[in-house]
Amino acid sequence: MLDIQIETPFDFRSEEYHRLYDSAGATAFQHPVWLHHLYADLAPRRGADPLVVTGRDAATGRLLLVLPLVRRRTGPFRRIEFADLGVSDYASPVVDGSLDVGDLVKSGVPGEIRRCLGRYDLLRIDKIAFRPDEVHALLGTRRPRRHRYGRWPVPLDPPTFDDWTASLDPAFARHLVSRRKKLRPKGVIDFRELTDPSQIADAFDDMRRFRADRFADRRAIDLVQDPDCFDFYLKVAQTSAAEGGPGRTAAITVDDAYAAVSFGLLEPDRLVWLLVGYDFNRYKRQALGLLVVEDEIRASYDRGERVFDLTLGDEPYKASFGAVGRPVSSTTAPRTARGLLLDQWERADDRGRAAAKRAVAYKEEKLDPLLERFRRDAS
Repeated sequence: MLDIQIETPFDFRSEEYHRLYDSAGATAFQHPVWLHHLYADLAPRRGADPLVVTGRDAATGRLLLVLPLVRRRTGPFRRIEFADLGVSDYASPVVDGSLDVGDLVKSGVPGEIRRCLGRYDLLRIDKIAFRPDEVHALLGTRRPRRHRYGRWPVPLDPPTFDDWTASLDPAFARHLVSRRKKLRPKGVIDFRELTDPSQIADAFDDMRRFRADRFADRRAIDLVQDPDCFDFYLKVAQTSAAEGGPGRTAAITVDDAYAAVSFGLLEPDRLVWLLVGYDFNRYKRQALGLLVVEDEIRASYDRGERVFDLTLGDEPYKASFGAVGRPVSSTTAPRTARGLLLDQWERADDRGRAAAKRAVAYKEEKLDPLLERFRRDAS
């Protein structure tokens, strides 16, 4: 039997949470380092109050369940969400591997969880990548619906990196080879993992500058330009390097200067790729954004991983690397008339944002290269 309660503050760096996380099979976005910095550093700056639901064995006190939630307001609306705050790609409850969610539902755990949550207008769990029906059952929410974006894992099924390269579309594989050839005359090229916190700070500064230049003509929001989000990502990266954690920072260098910087989260069988910035102005014709993905996949093979996860977003380039689109779900539970109104408004907003994102991606992946080709031909 589980004793369900709110524990705030909760120590995500504690030994008991490490043990639970290792048993649970949750995602890297529930890793102790990620959630520690999210609650300690980012949540206060975002006006989000921690709301950590725990389930402990009633007899022994052993931690068996954690729901990392936040409570915040959107105007007059009181809402409860997973600890996302715009920086996390996948939501997941952290449930001990010995427990069965179906048994928890039968024993009345969903009702106990809702009792603990107190007053709210809308409970929204966004970006559920795995087992959405279990999340729905555990929280007693509406049936999951498809999120506006999919996730894009690259299965590393071929036994070697060379075999994986041979599985790509031949035209795309030749394009990667030609771009790399164009890069070689620029200087001494290296792809390396960064493990020194001071080096990581320098690399992140360059990544932010690269992305600012690249996003200058877009209307999309770049979280890396947000000081709060930038500090959060940097702290996760530096803590992971110094003390152990999921963050992994890598870079393509040209004559030891950063040309592209990449950041992701390691799981036992995959790298979850989150951020990249590259010097578009200097290496416009070398397609560094594509080359860094290829280098990261080579590194995943070297570590023995089975998946390279390109995460959320339906950008066309992902399929070129062999990524397979998978659905991501959301689920909600309005508790008041105001919550029902907010839920309906956000559903309509999701549909509009999805259409706009697809249009921008088509322009960047299809139209911009054509325009660049026309300019070269005209000159």
